[in-house]
Amino acid sequence: MKNRLWRVFDPDLIAEIKNQMLNRNLLIADGHHRYETALEYRNIQRRKYGNSAGDKAYDFVLMYLSRAEGEGLIIKPTHRVVKNLGSLDVESLLKKLNERFNLEKVSFGEGISEIGHRAFAVVTKDHDLVFRVSSKSSFFVSYDNLGVMLLHKLVFGEILKEEEAQILYTKSTEEVVSLVRSGEYKLGFILPNISPLDIFDVSMAGEKMPHKTTYFYPKLLSGLVFRLLD
Repeated sequence: MKNRLWRVFDPDLIAEIKNQMLNRNLLIADGHHRYETALEYRNIQRRKYGNSAGDKAYDFVLMYLSRAEGEGLIIKPTHRVVKNLGSLDVESLLKKLNERFNLEKVSFGEGISEIGHRAFAVVTKDHDLVFRVSSKSSFFVSYDNLGVMLLHKLVFGEILKEEEAQILYTKSTEEVVSLVRSGEYKLGFILPNISPLDIFDVSMAGEKMPHKTTYFYPKLLSGLVFRLLD
C-alpha cells in the first residue's frame, strides 16, 4: 500500500478551496487535546510577544479534513467491559435490562457482527448466546436511539453507576469475550459502528458523545508533514 502526498501551489485552486469552506461547519472529531494545546501555545506566545495580526506561525495549526458524507471515513466502536455490578449479579442485571429494553437472545456470531445501529449486545460467560438490547420505543431525538447513547443514558445512568463500574474500554471484541469468559470481568457490552453524520447531529445540538465512543479509521501516517514554528 502506498501513501502519496503533494503540495498545492495554485493560488486559484487554494482560493476556491477557501471559498468552499467559508460557510461549512467543521468538527474536531479526533485530536481535540492537540487543538487545545495549540491554542494554549498560541496564547503563551501572544502574551510573550504581544497580540499579532493572526499571521504568525503559532496562530495556525495543522489539521486533516475528511468529508462526513460518503465513503472513506469509518468510525469503529469502542466496547466496554464491566468488573463491578454493584449490588447486582448478572442474572438480576439481565432482568432489569429485560424490564427496560427489548432483550433478545441471539447466536454468538450474530450478536457480535449484526448488532444493529440502534442496539448494543451483552456478552456473558455463556459460550453460545449473546443478548441483543434495543429500546422498546423510539426517542424523539434521533441520536438518543444510538446504541452507545442507550447504554450510557439508560444502563450506566439508571441501572449501574458508571463511576463505580470499573469499566475497561477496548476496540477488540475478542478481548471483551476473553475477559468475560475468564471471569476477570462480569459483563461485556459490544457496540455497533456509528456514522460521521450521527456525530454531526449530536454536536450541532450542543450535546457530547459519551466518553470513548469513537475510533476513527483509517489512521493517518505520522511525520508526513511538519509545522515549523520559528
